[in-house]
Amino acid sequence: MASDFSCPACGSKRSSRWATSIDYNQAASKEEFSYRKCVACGTVYIEKVPADISKHYPTRYSQYRFFRKGVGEAEVMALEREKISKVLKALGNDVKGKKILDVGSGQGGFMAECKNAGMEPFGNEFSPDGAKKCREFGEVEQGDFLKSHFNREFFDAITFWHSLEHLPNAFAATSKAHSLLKPGGLLFIAVPNPESLQGRLFKRFWAHLDAPRHLILVPPMELSKRLGEQGFRTTSIDQFMNDYNAWGIGMSVLNLLHLRSGMSGEGNPALKALGRVIFTIPAVAESLVGKGGTYLLVAKKV
Repeated sequence: MASDFSCPACGSKRSSRWATSIDYNQAASKEEFSYRKCVACGTVYIEKVPADISKHYPTRYSQYRFFRKGVGEAEVMALEREKISKVLKALGNDVKGKKILDVGSGQGGFMAECKNAGMEPFGNEFSPDGAKKCREFGEVEQGDFLKSHFNREFFDAITFWHSLEHLPNAFAATSKAHSLLKPGGLLFIAVPNPESLQGRLFKRFWAHLDAPRHLILVPPMELSKRLGEQGFRTTSIDQFMNDYNAWGIGMSVLNLLHLRSGMSGEGNPALKALGRVIFTIPAVAESLVGKGGTYLLVAKKV
């Protein structure tokens, strides 16, 4: 299965076509985008990154967050609380004054939670609209993370909350994160799981494929292996990201049934609550067998 494509994780040229999809989540275009799966390591990656990827993101970040995703403010706040609980569990109770960098900080919801917990939050956000909002909660650099000017060995923790898969040089980003962390600092990476049951079942309809914005989806063990080569030691892999995983199943079902048209963020609260209950059950089940729709990997700089 040798091809002209090289896996961005392991470099193997052995791959096969995994899925050809359209932009279900944002409907920014009607183009088709093909993804390959590496035979050697299982990484799923886009065959060709669009020449102008920015046109596949709405101008305002708030539109990207909510438009057609079925996610409203209440759900976003629940996600931010889930994130901070995971971070506090890993860092321990004494977090006052700890410096934490959120790469892909969006509109600052997680930074706000970190500030409320007593940490000193920093952000990096590509969107000017998002970066402006994030500055309400801490120091933020707007633009390419690889070109950011943060001090070396400055941070106690760095987070990539579903941002790493958007980067064209994901492992260059984790290498830079290593240089910015203090010795013993923690790296948090939450990403879709290409080995998940929902990914395998829905493929082109899988909401977490998010074509064409998601450029690389790395299996948990492969991500752990590559981080180990960069000087990290994985401390945990958590597949019980229930809100993300239930959302992935629910939206994938709607994609399959072609019911996403005209969808907004807020929607009917009663129907959304019912859907959350219904889709949380299979989401928990797939996590129990080690095939969760998304996962959170925590690694320590050694």
